[in-house]
Amino acid sequence: MSISFISKIGNKLRLYFAFISLGLFTSAIIVFALVSMNNLSANVAVVRNEVFPETKIAIKMEGIINQVVERFNAARATGSEQALEKITPLNKEVHTLLNELARLKTQVDANDTSTKDLANAYKSSHEAGVKMVKASIDMEFAEEGKWTKVFDAQNKFMLKTLEDMVAESSTAHTTSMQNIFEVSRQLFKIMTIAFVVLSAIGITTFYLVSNMSKKLESMSEESAKATNSLMVSMAYISEMSTQLSIETSSSAESLAEIANTVEEMAGQANDNVVIAREADNSTKHVLETAEESGKVIKLVVEAMVEMAEADREISSLVKVIEDIAFQTNLLALNAAVEAARAGEAGAGFAVVADEVRNLAMRATKASKQVATLIEKLDTKIKQGETVVSKLQETFPQVSTSSNIVATQTAKIIKNSSNQAQKQNLVKSSLATIDSSVQSLAAMSEEGSATVAEIQKQVENINALADSLMIFWEGHSSQRMAANNTEQLPALE
Repeated sequence: MSISFISKIGNKLRLYFAFISLGLFTSAIIVFALVSMNNLSANVAVVRNEVFPETKIAIKMEGIINQVVERFNAARATGSEQALEKITPLNKEVHTLLNELARLKTQVDANDTSTKDLANAYKSSHEAGVKMVKASIDMEFAEEGKWTKVFDAQNKFMLKTLEDMVAESSTAHTTSMQNIFEVSRQLFKIMTIAFVVLSAIGITTFYLVSNMSKKLESMSEESAKATNSLMVSMAYISEMSTQLSIETSSSAESLAEIANTVEEMAGQANDNVVIAREADNSTKHVLETAEESGKVIKLVVEAMVEMAEADREISSLVKVIEDIAFQTNLLALNAAVEAARAGEAGAGFAVVADEVRNLAMRATKASKQVATLIEKLDTKIKQGETVVSKLQETFPQVSTSSNIVATQTAKIIKNSSNQAQKQNLVKSSLATIDSSVQSLAAMSEEGSATVAEIQKQVENINALADSLMIFWEGHSSQRMAANNTEQLPALE
């Protein structure tokens, strides 16, 4: 049950538990170490400040006192007072050590009297030694023996006291060192246990961190791959957007060109309609003018036919007149002949005269007919002039109308050519738009595929996030969301 629970909790709680355990255990170790170090410091302080100085002073005093005893014995043996002067520096040193020892004893125990007893014994020993040396110098052997006993007794007491102090100090030093060793041993044991526990916690933490690092590294690689794929997809979408913008701009420009072209074609078509109407009117006018010209030409032809007939009649009349003239000439000749013969043939002259008169009548009649024909011919000529004048007026109109029709036809041809070019431009623009539409369709399909790829990468990233959540929290974000969803009705 506990293993199953541990396997369900996330690495975050495991790290929290490891760090809390590490902190609590470290705090306990630090507290124990501080207490142990305090005890150790106290024992060391006792050894340093009390036991060791006291032992040192006691040993030093013991040595100096032995020197004093030897010098007193030497002075007694030599019987010289000058030897006593060599004891004075040692005496001062002993008093200094006694004062230092008294100070140390007072710090430990204010009621301690051992130092005072030792000082009194040294004083008695010094006085007995001086008296012993003086008795030896004075040769007072009994007195010398007496003070020698006192001197030896006091020296034994002092040395015994100092030995006891050294022994007591040694015992205290041993006890303190045992305490120090015990504290050190316990501290070493605790530190060993702490090292083992901390090593275990450290190894566990290292394992968790290493596992987390590997997991994060793997997730980072997967996330980097997904991010790179997303970046590539986004770059491709950006490129497609740019291309889409270019294609849209090109389509817009093509549509604008088509609109302008269609507008121009509509204007040209309207112009063609107007020009065609004008050409139709001009054509009708040309037809009417041509019809009138045909009628006039018909009249001219008829007048010319009549003039030809009149000319033939005039020609015949001219022949008649020529015949008459010829006959008249003949008659004139005959009349001349007859005139020559007037006398002889008067009757013949009369006949000639009668013929001449007949010829004259015929000439008169022919002349009248010629005059009539000439009048008719003049009338026909005038009619021909009128017709020709009308033709002169009509044919320029026909020429003008024909020029107008030709100009309008040229305009229609030009507009038709422009319309053909515009139609080609429209076809080209429509082809461009068709290509753009196909490109847009292809880009739309590619965009859909790219969006699907992005969705897949997002799902991968969500899976990585859930994996990280499970790895770190021990549960997925979907479960948290489900729990929150389940809790919402309760909150309401």
